[in-house]
Amino acid sequence: DVHCCVPLCQASSKCNSLLSFHTFPSDAEIRRKWLVAIRRDKFTVTPHTRVCSRHFNKDDVREPLSETGRRLLNKGAVPALFEWNNFTLPTSRPGHTSPTVLSKGCLEWLLMGRSHLFLNCTLVPSVTNRSRVSLEFSPF
Repeated sequence: DVHCCVPLCQASSKCNSLLSFHTFPSDAEIRRKWLVAIRRDKFTVTPHTRVCSRHFNKDDVREPLSETGRRLLNKGAVPALFEWNNFTLPTSRPGHTSPTVLSKGCLEWLLMGRSHLFLNCTLVPSVTNRSRVSLEFSPF
């Protein structure tokens, strides 16, 4: 049985034959990006450690050329789809950055004496958590 090492993912080869399971890259920089992406910074990768295909964009996965072939990842692919981002990539509108979610206390500290730096921002209340707001910046 092969299991995915991503937190909150319970995928295993026993339960899902449609998924593929990928070993960590040997390139140190790409491996570091994987560890950051999956939120496992103090984690020991072994030759048996795997990340399942559900965490990669479909454009990052190459389908096998034959029935018996294996799915492969494109060079430099980094897992990006997780439980904590609803398996979606952030989208940004042209001229805008993605919203940054902050707690109200953090926002108050950030704005303290610095409000002149935030003239072009909009506070957007969180739909899911009333104690959080988003700070959305627009270009000058």
